[in-house]
Amino acid sequence: MTKTKKALLAVLCTAFALMLAFLCVGLPHNVAHAAEAEEVKEAEIPLESENSEVEPMGLLTKISIVLRSENGVIKAVATNEFTLFPATISLHVFLYSSTELEENYKDMTEVAHNYIYDLDQFHALEAGYPINGEQRFWRGRVHFKMDDSEWQEILSDIVLFDANGNFIYDY
Repeated sequence: MTKTKKALLAVLCTAFALMLAFLCVGLPHNVAHAAEAEEVKEAEIPLESENSEVEPMGLLTKISIVLRSENGVIKAVATNEFTLFPATISLHVFLYSSTELEENYKDMTEVAHNYIYDLDQFHALEAGYPINGEQRFWRGRVHFKMDDSEWQEILSDIVLFDANGNFIYDY
């Protein structure tokens, strides 16, 4: 190989290594209330599979969850921010609410749920519920898996919205 080709190959390898390191550390979030994935410590949620035999192909996925207030509705929005190599991302998004601050989502009321068999990269899935003129605490939860891997869970912060849907505080 010529020196030019060797130098170009070295630059490309370095760029790829930096990109992979950046993705492993985590993509930056421009939206408040994003949470990181942690393993699920509860019973699995059944998966309504469109294909019972999924071939594992993906290596890495980055899923985020945020809470939003839009037009009198609180929404938990789960986004597939990045998936390395083609993969099937099965995902449930839940929205919980309570009148008092509850640390555990299991002590809150599940008010909305949505499911998708395969959430494509850069797409989002949301579950929403009307504010109904009440100041309440809200929390989102995502339950997902890539291909045939284990289920994982992401929890949003607990957020207090007033009766008009204005953000007050996150816990």
